[in-house]
Amino acid sequence: NKLYLIIRFLRTMNINKNDYKLRFKHNSNPGRLYEFAITQTPVVAEATLSLAQEIEHGISGYLVLSESGWYSALNALIMNQQLRHDFAEKLFTRFSERHNILSSLQIFESNLQELVVRDL
Repeated sequence: NKLYLIIRFLRTMNINKNDYKLRFKHNSNPGRLYEFAITQTPVVAEATLSLAQEIEHGISGYLVLSESGWYSALNALIMNQQLRHDFAEKLFTRFSERHNILSSLQIFESNLQELVVRDL
């Protein structure tokens, strides 16, 4: 039964209080990046593991750890229009490739197939 397999799959996901993958309830989660990506807005973000999964530091945005890091990153974006454009475009491209319905369905199908094979 497909529904049974889907429910089993969802139960095997490692969801806990530190799982912020594309959720919108925490300040430093990558779900908030979605709005910036689709509006092609350059991003400077706190260097957390979940944000590092989405932002390639120096390629599609900046990840910072300190007050001086924030200052340097924001100053770099203020002073360089091309950098703002490149970051915005690359973040949009990354989100478009990784977080579209087809990619999600392919990952889901792969995980379901793994469950079916494991149960055989």
